[in-house]
Amino acid sequence: MSRLPMLDAAAVPPEAQSDEEKAAAPLNRTRTLAAIDGWPTALNDGVSSLWRHGALEPALCATAIIVVSRRSPYEMAVNVPKALAAGLSDDMIEAIEDEDWTDPSFSDAQKAVFRFAMMFDAGHGIPDADFARLQDHLDESQILQLAGICTHYGGLARLAIALAYDAEG
Repeated sequence: MSRLPMLDAAAVPPEAQSDEEKAAAPLNRTRTLAAIDGWPTALNDGVSSLWRHGALEPALCATAIIVVSRRSPYEMAVNVPKALAAGLSDDMIEAIEDEDWTDPSFSDAQKAVFRFAMMFDAGHGIPDADFARLQDHLDESQILQLAGICTHYGGLARLAIALAYDAEG
């Protein structure tokens, strides 16, 4: 049970919902955050921009999202289907949950993204060797997009944990 009240799904303004939510039902985080005028719209715009308008390929985006979401059952319920659609396998998702960034099912680029996202999520900075490994696979624009993904989705995971959102279902 969420620690804060949620709006009834029918009461969430359409402008506060992503296109996916309009087709199904507003997510629990949207139903909570809709109490703050404009915030869900800004979050959904950020999600859309990070996923659809950057230069980072979808499988790399999904790898980072699952890494920084892995501690939140709610965010995993929301993002695992998207990660599967982006090309991750169930085995890859399990390796992420086990924090096994060396799993051979990941490409070298995915391993570099995985390691970056884990270090980013831990908040201890990125060691030079890990950053250099990332630069072997991504350009500056892609690294900035990756950092944005880690910031955005890591924050959403922490929000879901703090407010004790139930998994979508």
